[in-house]
Amino acid sequence: MENDLINMYISKCCNTFMIYDGINAKCTGCKQTLFTINKDPLTISLRFNEEGSNTVNSNIIEAYRKLARRFSSDPTYEICSKKCPKCDNLSRYARDPSGKLIFICINTECRNVF
Repeated sequence: MENDLINMYISKCCNTFMIYDGINAKCTGCKQTLFTINKDPLTISLRFNEEGSNTVNSNIIEAYRKLARRFSSDPTYEICSKKCPKCDNLSRYARDPSGKLIFICINTECRNVF
């Protein structure tokens, strides 16, 4: 099974990666056509978010929320009337990588992201 997967990407003639040009698989070393795809179209990538939802890894969102604490005193983020649930100060708003609205407390002692 592992050799079959390797043969999908590595040419046997030059032991280099193959490229797909239309329906032809070619060796990147010697440029010869290795085979032609006659069946279903080749899938090179996967499709996410088919229904308009935004799928972002939770680790990326968590890292961004930690970084967003720095925005508490950044004047490029607008202050809004939303109050911090911890210290009752106003907050700035931003969007996380998934597009969800987040709020950052403007109190530099608190810097709560909610």
